[in-house]
Amino acid sequence: MCQKHWPAYHISRNKDSSNTDSHSCISLRTTWHCIHKVTRGCAGSLEYYTEKSRVKSQMELYKCPFEGDIYNTTNAIQRPPAHPPDPECIYNGKGAYKHCGLFGDPHLRTFDHKCQTCKIEGAWPLVNNKHLIVMVTNKRVGLDSSATATSLLTVMIKRNDKCGSTNVITYVTHERSLPNAFDGGATHYGPGKEIELKVLEPSKYVKIHIKYIDTTILVRHIGRYFTFSIRMPEEIVNSSTADEQPELCVDGCPKLQQIDYKKFLARRQEKLREYERENKIDMLRVEAETACRNANVAGFYFDSCVFDLMTTGDNNFTAAAYNAWQDLLKLNPEIAKNGRNRTDLSIYDSRFSGISPLGATTFTNLLVLSCTLLTIWLHCL
Repeated sequence: MCQKHWPAYHISRNKDSSNTDSHSCISLRTTWHCIHKVTRGCAGSLEYYTEKSRVKSQMELYKCPFEGDIYNTTNAIQRPPAHPPDPECIYNGKGAYKHCGLFGDPHLRTFDHKCQTCKIEGAWPLVNNKHLIVMVTNKRVGLDSSATATSLLTVMIKRNDKCGSTNVITYVTHERSLPNAFDGGATHYGPGKEIELKVLEPSKYVKIHIKYIDTTILVRHIGRYFTFSIRMPEEIVNSSTADEQPELCVDGCPKLQQIDYKKFLARRQEKLREYERENKIDMLRVEAETACRNANVAGFYFDSCVFDLMTTGDNNFTAAAYNAWQDLLKLNPEIAKNGRNRTDLSIYDSRFSGISPLGATTFTNLLVLSCTLLTIWLHCL
């Protein structure tokens, strides 16, 4: 950085080189002062000490005093004047947001907090409005399994001549990694980076922010599959009309594509008739519960973690549930304040086991009473 203050630093040995007020001496002296200003930040740098020694040698060679005139370097780096952001490229909403997420086998949390487990296979739209489209493609995790997971994710940001691009901007995941840029190779668009992609973890975790609609998208690559989270202003979410294509984040999964995961989990290791042909239990529920508690997930994310381990046995789905939970907390911190952090399945057991906890207690008491009466009767004989 300091080198810009002296011409070539191969100072020509001309006649005025010995002149203490020559341009060469002033340049060298300016550089010397600059070097001393950055001493603390460059401590331990071999390049820094080499440069410092070289400048000192040049000053001694040309008999330049260390005190004297220096160039004014205040405006040494010319920057273009900052332009205020275009008002049309700043989102002015109510400050209320909605969240949607998709992860695992796959499990969906809609903008309206509906939590579903689905068996959707093939391509499905998650978000589809006048600003952007998000599509996911789900495929079976194995030839002998009906479990599916997201193998491809596509984000299409629609044309916005003023704040974004005159063309549709696309971001498409690769099978084995996440690209570190949009399809065109750029990481941002717009005069003020109104559309920007940031790599949070190379090939594993990216964030896309669209300023003019104040929308944030988080995409992760875990194992062979992907997770997706989005935070969007509720005005934009609510602006979707019935005339537009269905959106999983708005409408949820079609009923025929939904799995009653609560009933599945309540039956523990028992194979339900409706799943008997298609599903197999790859991990006992008690083992899955322990693994998911250790993964520090709660509520729907705990349920999903247990479900995925029971149906696939793949620990990558534990990581998917945990990271989806973390992304939810990042995009919607209020969830952490309002959540109950449930890490057990007893509520489903009591609902689907056929005997409620109260009923079970009553039955046990009746059994004890009957045994007592029978003992008394036999004693009296």
